[in-house]
Amino acid sequence: MYKRISTLVVIGFSVLLALGLGTSFFLYQKLQQRVNDATAETLLLNQTRVRVREAQVDYMTMAQQVTDLLLDPAPRKPMRQLPRHNFFRSSL
Repeated sequence: MYKRISTLVVIGFSVLLALGLGTSFFLYQKLQQRVNDATAETLLLNQTRVRVREAQVDYMTMAQQVTDLLLDPAPRKPMRQLPRHNFFRSSL
């Protein structure tokens, strides 16, 4: 009788130990999967941020070029002088 109870206790303890190890392994695999997913998502977000910042830099560079062109259309060539009309000069 005592041998049967101790055998059942050992079998029950072994089953509980196996279930605990199985659960631990399963949870470890899920944790690793989530860590890998989070790493991939972080990498994707960083790539997107870099692309957006590059687009902002390109936009600002183009805006600066347009501004420079509008302020000084031909920096290496002198501006063409238009003939002046002397409307306000009094003719004496």
